[in-house]
Amino acid sequence: MRGRLRRGGRLRNLLYGSALYRASLRGRAPARLARAPADPWTGDAERGRLILSGHYPFAGEAVSASDGVPWHPAAASRAWIVEAHGFGWLRDLAAVGGEDARAAMRAAIADWIERCGNWRPTVWRADVIGRRLAAWLGQAEVVMEGAEPAFQRAFLASLAAQLRHLSRVAATDVDGEARIAALAGQVIAGLALPGETRRAAQGLKTLGQELGRQILADGGQIERSPAAQFRVFRDLVA
Repeated sequence: MRGRLRRGGRLRNLLYGSALYRASLRGRAPARLARAPADPWTGDAERGRLILSGHYPFAGEAVSASDGVPWHPAAASRAWIVEAHGFGWLRDLAAVGGEDARAAMRAAIADWIERCGNWRPTVWRADVIGRRLAAWLGQAEVVMEGAEPAFQRAFLASLAAQLRHLSRVAATDVDGEARIAALAGQVIAGLALPGETRRAAQGLKTLGQELGRQILADGGQIERSPAAQFRVFRDLVA
């Protein structure tokens, strides 16, 4: 059984990493957002100032860099990678406010698109994409205000490509609370991007089924983890 799973994972990686698959994600990029959902959570300005100074305190680990977010530092754990690529920390920069913070948000997104904009394991895992889409869209008005047209085009094209992939894998790539994060991101992005209401409806239907399966009669999430319960709550509020 484990051998079959490993072989299946290798085949999946070969498929998603192929030029043909990348071409299938391109499609037509939207010219604008249909709506920009507000981030319901307030960021931590003190943490935002640390990030502005080149310190990235993700998942309880301190990683520093002088030239932007180090997307794959050698010593970082997978949890650090997941938090970095989930972009929830954009709200911390937004809490700082001002043009320096706004520029840092745009620079991080642009650098991610350039370095990580094609599929790779973990970075393009369904729950990571779901949270990244929710984070980018939650700060879309901030990062797009006054942005160069080239950034806006790349930003919108990447949102659309990530949503195309997410809508294919959200219900199968991960399980538990991670699946709820993936589906919530699919719904948010499907409503925010023009012409994608079908993907939003698909995600909402599957999300309802998952909530029926995962939320028990006493209101607890099936994993019985306080941390997972809190993440589900945050994802559903968003």
